Amino acid sequence: IADDRFAPTTEFTDAASLSLGRYSGLLSDATFAFYSVSLEPHSGLVLDVLFEHAVADLDLVVYDDMQNILEASLSVTDDERVILGNCTAAPIDLFVQISNFGGTCAEYDLLLRVDPLFGDDALEENDDCASAAAPLSPTSAPSR
Repeated sequence: IADDRFAPTTEFTDAASLSLGRYSGLLSDATFAFYSVSLEPHSGLVLDVLFEHAVADLDLVVYDDMQNILEASLSVTDDERVILGNCTAAPIDLFVQISNFGGTCAEYDLLLRVDPLFGDDALEENDDCASAAAPLSPTSAPSR
């Protein structure tokens, strides 16, 4: 089986840079695949690896730029998902690792999208004590 369009990406140092979107028809063999993505300030990111577990057992691990594990999805079912948030004022560089636990070559899709539940709420601006909203009573809660 031929390599996918990002190969080789088997080390942090050769990670393919990705942006939001869907990357279809990627291949996983007995090695790792690494990708890099930047998480914008005050935003959230959903990463999905879509595959059939009956074909191969793929796992998803996300690292920071110092190669510390931030989040992982290691199920024994179809697909893996990780949701991350960046509460800082600066972008965060991330590394995404797809590993093939069983070593059987498999095709997968990688989906990177903004987390719609992350961000400002109905009480904004309330990000510090000076701008905090008054406590809510059951009748004063804002509607969504």
